[in-house]
Amino acid sequence: MTKLLYLGNSYLKEIESEIIEINKKFLMLDQTIFYCQGGGQPYDTGKIIYKDKEYNIISVKNVEGKILHELENTEGLNINDKIKCVINWGRRYKLMRMHTAAHLLGAIFNSEKNTLITGNQLDIETSRIDFSLEELDREKIEEMNI
Repeated sequence: MTKLLYLGNSYLKEIESEIIEINKKFLMLDQTIFYCQGGGQPYDTGKIIYKDKEYNIISVKNVEGKILHELENTEGLNINDKIKCVINWGRRYKLMRMHTAAHLLGAIFNSEKNTLITGNQLDIETSRIDFSLEELDREKIEEMNI
């Protein structure tokens, strides 16, 4: 089982980890700072460094409880190798801010219009939030304390 370090400290930018499983282009690590896609929030990107070689992380997924880091290739990597994980901090920080903004908007809509978030899709430049509004009235929304 991979220890999810981002749950305790979302500001970690790099760590040492160990490869515990390799399956084609996918690595499972003993611990990770990379958030896997879920709950309307995208996965983190970054790189893995081993013996001065860099491997770009394409995606991070939770597949049947396994956190899988997808790489372009895993050539030269082996189980038990100690690696360095480096997160794409600029992307992570933008997603963190977007996530916080979504929570704030959700709280305002809930307190002012008694609505709930029914879905969302966050990204680094634009996001979508679905609310349980009976009807969309732009004037009433613009009157809210946003």
